[in-house]
Amino acid sequence: MTPMTFCSSQTSMTQMKKMPKTICLDCGTPTPNPSRCNNCQAAWFAKHPRRPARIGRASRESRGYDDAWRKVRLTILERDRWLCYLCEKKLIGSDATVDHLVPISASPSRRLDPTNLKACCRGCNSGRKGQK
Repeated sequence: MTPMTFCSSQTSMTQMKKMPKTICLDCGTPTPNPSRCNNCQAAWFAKHPRRPARIGRASRESRGYDDAWRKVRLTILERDRWLCYLCEKKLIGSDATVDHLVPISASPSRRLDPTNLKACCRGCNSGRKGQK
C-alpha cells in the first residue's frame, strides 16, 4: 500500500506556497486574496463605495469623564456598597455605573457633586435616561 500524496512529485514546496488558497466568491476562480479575485474585487468596490468616515463620539475626557470622575465614581460605588439604588442588584464589573440624578447637560456644575450621584446597574441607568 502506498502513502497518500496530495500533490505530484513534480510540485515543489515553493510552488505549493504560491498556489491560491481560496476560491473567488463571485466567479469561482482560484485566488490568493481572502475572498475575491482582483477583477471581481474591483467590480465589488465600484458597486459598494465606502461609506464616509463616521463622526465618532468625543473622547471620554472631553465629555467630562476624566481622572477626577474616576475617583469620585469609585467613592460613590463604595459609599453605596456596590448596590444599584433602583433594583438593589449587586454591581460587578462593567455593570457598575454611576447615575447623575440631574444630568450633566442640565447642571454641569454638579458633575462631581456626591449628592447628585448614585450607584446604578447598567440596565437601570440606560432605562432611566431622559426621565425626570
